[in-house]
Amino acid sequence: MLVIGSLQKSEFDIQADLFCRLKSIGLCVRGEVRGTINGKPTGKKCGNKVRLDLVVFSDGVPKLVIETKMKRSNAWKLQYESSDQFAMYSRLELPVVMVCGEREAELLMSSIDWVLGLPNGVHWLQATSDKLEVSIRSES
Repeated sequence: MLVIGSLQKSEFDIQADLFCRLKSIGLCVRGEVRGTINGKPTGKKCGNKVRLDLVVFSDGVPKLVIETKMKRSNAWKLQYESSDQFAMYSRLELPVVMVCGEREAELLMSSIDWVLGLPNGVHWLQATSDKLEVSIRSES
């Protein structure tokens, strides 16, 4: 018998919600995207763990990567910024938005036009009251 430990939203739930909401406003979005970076394929079979959670496309060209996480602490963020995955995201030559939790996902959607105009690099969103703040960290 399966015993459910929690009905709390998961990382997948946040991805699925964002996917549906982005589609509903007419954006071309795909999930679980793999590709090549500087000629190097991505994915576990290729020796790295990069799989892009969500990618927004315009005319078949990737315009925005959304990486979802449940929550983060400052210690987790510092550790993640030294990971191979973060380094790979930094080399994408695309804006990569880190969305941590439901609140940031809500604010991302309310500011999607602004988010689509972000420059290349890894952007950490920060939900404060009713507005969205962003910090940029890139290893380009």
